[in-house]
Amino acid sequence: MGEVHFKYLSVLKRLGSIFFKTYNQEFADSLINRSFRLMNQEKLYLESNFSIENLATRLNVSSCLLSQIIHDKLDQNFFDLVIHYRIQEAKKVLENPKSQQMTMDKLAFEMGYSSISAFFDDFKQHTNQTPSEYRKQMNLICGSS
Repeated sequence: MGEVHFKYLSVLKRLGSIFFKTYNQEFADSLINRSFRLMNQEKLYLESNFSIENLATRLNVSSCLLSQIIHDKLDQNFFDLVIHYRIQEAKKVLENPKSQQMTMDKLAFEMGYSSISAFFDDFKQHTNQTPSEYRKQMNLICGSS
C-alpha cells in the first residue's frame, strides 16, 4: 500500500512540474512586469502582512502559479523578492538627510517589518552593514551630519 501511495505521489508531482513549466512565456513575462509595476507604484511590500496571496489576488492568478513564475523568471522566491524591495526602500530613507532623526525601530516598522531584529538581519545580509553603519557612511559621502 505504501509503495503504491509513493508512486502515486511521485506521478502527481511530475505532472504538477510539467504543468508549471508549460505556461506561456509571454504570459509569464507579462505577469512579472505587472508584479514589478504594482510593487513599484503601490509599494505593497511595505505592508507588514503582505503575502504572495495578496499579490496573486491583485494580479488575478493563483499564488502557486505566481510563486512558480517568480522562481523560474527571477531565480528567487517571493519572500526574497519582498526583502529586496524593503531593503532598497530602507536605503533610500537612510540616504535622505530629512530622515536623519528617524529611529531604526520606526524605519523597520515603516518597511513592513514587525521585528527590528529581522530588519537588521535582512539589511546586513544585503548590504554587509547595519542600518546605522549605512546611514553613517551615507552621511560621510553626502556631507550630512
